[in-house]
Amino acid sequence: MRAKQEALNLIVGDYKAQFQKLRDYAFELLRTNKGSTVKIETEKATPEGPSIFNGIYVCLDSLKKGMLESCRKVICVDGCFLKGPWNGQILVAVGRDANNQMYPFAWAVVPRENYDRWNWFLKLLIDDLNLSDGKGWTIISDQQKGLVECVKGLLKEAEHRLCARHVYANLRKRWKGNLYKKIFWAIAKSSTKNQFDNNMKEMRELSIDAHQFLLDKNPTKWCRFFFKRDAQCDSVDNNMAEVFNGALLEARYKPIITMLEDIRETIMVRIKIRRALGEKMQGKVCPRIQSKIQSLKETNGGWKAISNGVGRYSVKLGSDGYVVNVLQKHCECNRWNLTGIPCIHAVIALKEARVNPEDYVSDCYSVASYIKAYSYPIEPLNGMNMWLPSEGDVISPPEFKKKKRGKQQHKRRREEGETSSKYGSVTKFGRKVRCSKCGDYGHNKQTCKK
Repeated sequence: MRAKQEALNLIVGDYKAQFQKLRDYAFELLRTNKGSTVKIETEKATPEGPSIFNGIYVCLDSLKKGMLESCRKVICVDGCFLKGPWNGQILVAVGRDANNQMYPFAWAVVPRENYDRWNWFLKLLIDDLNLSDGKGWTIISDQQKGLVECVKGLLKEAEHRLCARHVYANLRKRWKGNLYKKIFWAIAKSSTKNQFDNNMKEMRELSIDAHQFLLDKNPTKWCRFFFKRDAQCDSVDNNMAEVFNGALLEARYKPIITMLEDIRETIMVRIKIRRALGEKMQGKVCPRIQSKIQSLKETNGGWKAISNGVGRYSVKLGSDGYVVNVLQKHCECNRWNLTGIPCIHAVIALKEARVNPEDYVSDCYSVASYIKAYSYPIEPLNGMNMWLPSEGDVISPPEFKKKKRGKQQHKRRREEGETSSKYGSVTKFGRKVRCSKCGDYGHNKQTCKK
């Protein structure tokens, strides 16, 4: 036990020592990556007291340029706990590249997640991207502590979406069952007013209280029909930021500078790999969009298109139908308008017009945009032995937490029904076991007594 305690003391000592080198790290980062933003904030309990760490923010110039020049005006923000001996948090801002993949461009480490720290993070983000009041931008987030209030106060003109998966998690605490789940996601993914109204009516018929609960949760924040069209994004969740946080799992156990370097080096390598992939891409649009359009071409679902001869089509399946205007890149189902990618109805109409649907995809999905986003490399850093001493007070670490007894939780606890980001399958957590022999719940056929 003594040897274990000594080893733990050494580890904690390394954690504390790295806080004292933070200013040197920031200076080296700014020296090698010109134009970047690195901000450190400290606080003092008393005027004569030590400078205690209160946050470090990093936005590298190469990532800033890639985000502003080649990604859509959509920012996913999220926070996650650190796993080391102190109760810190990582705050991240993630964009979407032309291949509909994550583009992390800014991150911060703070002692706690609250209104003050989100306010500090967002203000720096606003300055870096010149967001002003947020007009023309879309922010996607969960309902983190203080974050909703910060976005409302700082980015008054931005569209602020809330992750629908978290709304559903709150719904299912009171109303369980696959029928509630099915109707909720039909509501969240409704792209027309008729779809939204009909799905909400179905929820009301199932439960008046559940219907009112969803109205109180403000569907304009998590239902597709209400989303702004210029964002070119129909996402109803915050998966981009959450996937990036998941990629940082190992880094979150390490001392602060080692962790920050892991994040920077991970993204540096990612840019190198993505740049090489971009140079090998064929065609006008990126592979994921090509694949999506090809899938729509192959499975038209029985839809038929009739032209009026001047670029407008009636696309029908039985009694259902939508008007498609290929000249204005518009479909009445709103999916083409929301994403910038032709929907199934548009693909059928464009096929009837004998033109290539890829020519009608928004420029934000072009291979040229993808290559440009990854054309700015991140510069490497020297090791600590080569860092120049910087000016400023020595930074003291925040209060360290006491280690809990027993086995520690490492992975994030998934909510019931949440899809695994690794395999894309739905977990069995929270499901009721049903016997395939007698049909009753609570046992399987091997333990069935009938």
